[in-house]
Amino acid sequence: MNKQKKGCSSVAAPMSSPQVNRTVSNVSPAGIYYNKRGQVIGSDNGIVLRKRASASRHFLQKPPAIAWDVEVIEKAKTRGTTTLEVEDMDSGQVYYCQLNTIYTHGFRFDRGHGRQIGLTLKYWQHRNPLQSSLFEV
Repeated sequence: MNKQKKGCSSVAAPMSSPQVNRTVSNVSPAGIYYNKRGQVIGSDNGIVLRKRASASRHFLQKPPAIAWDVEVIEKAKTRGTTTLEVEDMDSGQVYYCQLNTIYTHGFRFDRGHGRQIGLTLKYWQHRNPLQSSLFEV
């Protein structure tokens, strides 16, 4: 019987690789990134790597910053990604920057959730939810 684990993404995993074995660096051919629990954590279209996060829970407070898993950034770079985009689920604001900005001005850390790279908010551009995306295809 093929039961889905509680809390896992509704994205079906191939029978040969159950969701429980996914690592943060796993990415489907369609550009969907999964965490260790099989939950979708972001996606890319070959140009823009996107994720949704609640600023109140997932943005760093000290320093004020947005962080990404290092493995996800590195995998996206190999897929041709040039832009990062984060939608704040609290406000609807969309933050974006060039991928090279996170390498130039970012800082690496591990606070118990794996290796991450953060970029302080001063390096992110943003638009309100009513503005259309410059990167939508």
